[in-house]
Amino acid sequence: MAKYVFIDFRESSKTGSRLLFFNQVLKLVMSYAAILLMLFFISMDPVLWSGFPVLFYAKRYNLSESFWAYSYNIVYTFGLFWITPYAITPASKKG
Repeated sequence: MAKYVFIDFRESSKTGSRLLFFNQVLKLVMSYAAILLMLFFISMDPVLWSGFPVLFYAKRYNLSESFWAYSYNIVYTFGLFWITPYAITPASKKG
């Protein structure tokens, strides 16, 4: 898409397409940075790292239901963290 977005592909404004392209590239780059930051915080204090989403959930919804969010965050922290880098990495392969 990087080759396509910078050519003259239509007569009208191309600003929106280029802005969307930069937004998606920034998301890809920041997801790797966020994974490194997550691994750092997990190594320092895994219980604290799992507690942040619970606090946001408890503030928005019900405190008693936030304990389910805590158990899910522990599962995600130790078992599902690999999904984001795996989903991004094969996307660049050709074929």
